[in-house]
Amino acid sequence: GRTYSHCHMCGRERLRGESNSAAAKEIENYESLHKKMTDAIGAEKTRIAAALAEHTQSREEKLASARLQSSHRRESVERELEILLIASEKLQEVQGMEKEIE
Repeated sequence: GRTYSHCHMCGRERLRGESNSAAAKEIENYESLHKKMTDAIGAEKTRIAAALAEHTQSREEKLASARLQSSHRRESVERELEILLIASEKLQEVQGMEKEIE
């Protein structure tokens, strides 16, 4: 009898040993096209996944950078406040000394 093989891509049957027949050629062409399309779709999925991962990473990096900058900013503001506080204390001391001298 005849033996059949299946396209591993789409499951369509084809006759074994009839690779020269028009139908078999057509099926082979279909399988080849099917594989090319599947590969292209796979490559596109990979590309999209990579772009998405890169976007997510850069977004996370930007957020982390912004957090770091805001904490640095807060620290520098706190330092400036400390300096101003010390300066105002020194000013009061100096003003106190001036009063003592008078």
